[in-house]
Amino acid sequence: MKWQERITSDPSICHGKTCIKGTRIMVSVILDNLAAGISNEEILQSYPSLNQLDIQAAISYAEALDLLNKRYQYQKWSEEIGQKIDIAAQQLDRGEGIDSESAIALPRRKLQKTVKFKFS
Repeated sequence: MKWQERITSDPSICHGKTCIKGTRIMVSVILDNLAAGISNEEILQSYPSLNQLDIQAAISYAEALDLLNKRYQYQKWSEEIGQKIDIAAQQLDRGEGIDSESAIALPRRKLQKTVKFKFS
């Protein structure tokens, strides 16, 4: 089962918040209940229009969002490291010293030149 088959977002329903298809039950409500320690059975009793697959879809949706967030954070971190490497390489090319953080980020092949470190 794919979460996309059970979860939808429509601007005219619940202000576009993700909901279980065919309901106005937001995914966040299900996840909040689970986080509060409420059992699946209790959630199903409180929301009779839901079934076990809807709860599983909500969990899968949250996992997918978490994975996307981790990928975004990794990409951002990777870009920041890339920028530090570029700056350090330019400093070395100009014969300038580099700070210790840049030296750590700089690939070893770039450090084969004589390096002067600046300590702040």
